[in-house]
Amino acid sequence: MFRPSPSSSPTAGRSMASPHVAGVAALIVSRSGTLGSDGDVKVPVGSVDTRLKSTAVDIGKQGYDKCYGDGRLDALRAVKNVTKDLFTSSGCSEY
Repeated sequence: MFRPSPSSSPTAGRSMASPHVAGVAALIVSRSGTLGSDGDVKVPVGSVDTRLKSTAVDIGKQGYDKCYGDGRLDALRAVKNVTKDLFTSSGCSEY
């Protein structure tokens, strides 16, 4: 059983981001995929990744950075495929 140390937070970072991103990716596939003859929903390889990155809210330094990566996930922008640039400056201890 996982027991976080007092200095770690189980509700921050990649541990919390991963299930959120997986859920939004599933929403994208369900909304924009096509039903194959085998009953599976099909999407082009890399299209979900591209959409997640192109619809993220850019925070930290403009563009990709080591603190925030490609930015903050925005589920509504991702599902609706809103790619208009959105930049929100935010402090990062790495800078």
